Amino acid sequence: MIGLLVDQEYCTGCQSCAIACQQEHKYPSGKSGVRVTEHIYPGKDDKPQVDFEPFFTTICDLCRERRAKGTDDVPACVHNCQAKCIEFGEAEKLIKLMENMKRPALYIK
Repeated sequence: MIGLLVDQEYCTGCQSCAIACQQEHKYPSGKSGVRVTEHIYPGKDDKPQVDFEPFFTTICDLCRERRAKGTDDVPACVHNCQAKCIEFGEAEKLIKLMENMKRPALYIK
């Protein structure tokens, strides 16, 4: 099994993963295999805390065609992540990487 691992501690909400997916698959505006959600909640001293979470939708195919062509060995979202907080690979490898992360999110396809 393969998947994607996001270290949510470092996601800045830049949307480059969603845009890269949209461009890779030539999706129309508003459609992407990745959606970045924003969570706002009270943090320390009741100051607003903002967290971002990339969510991989049901149309995400881990860029199967891109990887098969040899364009790159990782999905477009991973290649274009500005914060470098998305990893791609075998589930076992990703699970081991999670041990060193504060807020990991694992997506297996």
